[in-house]
Amino acid sequence: MRRPPTRRAPFEASVRELYRRPGQIGYQVKVTLKADAPAGPLKNFVYLKTNDPNAALVPILVEASVQSPLTVVPPLLNLGR
Repeated sequence: MRRPPTRRAPFEASVRELYRRPGQIGYQVKVTLKADAPAGPLKNFVYLKTNDPNAALVPILVEASVQSPLTVVPPLLNLGR
């Protein structure tokens, strides 16, 4: 199984084979958020390319809620001193 590159996605994905049995292969898919990922909801797919003619591409949904760093508004506050 090969993973096509995730173009313009705010994450990196990797695939590792876990086991092989007669008629079965198990994989682990690891998704890591990039440091420059924008804050907000994330919904994207990773597509695994297989050699199975009945399922050439297997979609895996990736969902997350990316939190932004703490922000203070307004950036300067005068407390009368």
